[in-house]
Amino acid sequence: MRALIYLVLMYLAAYLSACGGPGPAPAMAVDVSCQLRATTLQLEVGASPEPDHLAYCNALAALILGPYYDAYQEWRPTDMTRHVVRVRVAGDLRDTNPKLAAIDFRIGGETYDDAIDLAFGNWKSLAHEMNHVARGSGHGGWCVDFGPWAWETLQDDERAYLHCDNY
Repeated sequence: MRALIYLVLMYLAAYLSACGGPGPAPAMAVDVSCQLRATTLQLEVGASPEPDHLAYCNALAALILGPYYDAYQEWRPTDMTRHVVRVRVAGDLRDTNPKLAAIDFRIGGETYDDAIDLAFGNWKSLAHEMNHVARGSGHGGWCVDFGPWAWETLQDDERAYLHCDNY
């Protein structure tokens, strides 16, 4: 029985760590910040491929991340004022946080108490991570609403990742 409880707790810890959980975001060297609607967008040092880093930040906020942010807010209004959205240099967040290193699949987004981290280029993860801000860690019930919404609205098929049976 003790071994079963241990396995369940280990599985739960790994499951929650894949999309964050309680606690502050790990430190990140910020190159530039700009506005992303009601929150702040921060780029990690090295994340801007353009010489004008502030212009790139503003373009990323307006043209790429803005539409995902707006679509999610239209679907499920969420207070994002306490969360900074951070674009990391890494294309896989396992490279940014030792707590994620043991997970055996690529991580494109991570939610913390004070921030959402996005792996560079993994822009569609913003809506998924905003749903964690709205609902907390874990994915219970997401097959009923978020999975279908993400597919219909963003053409982002998360149903297999969420282990949805009926799609």
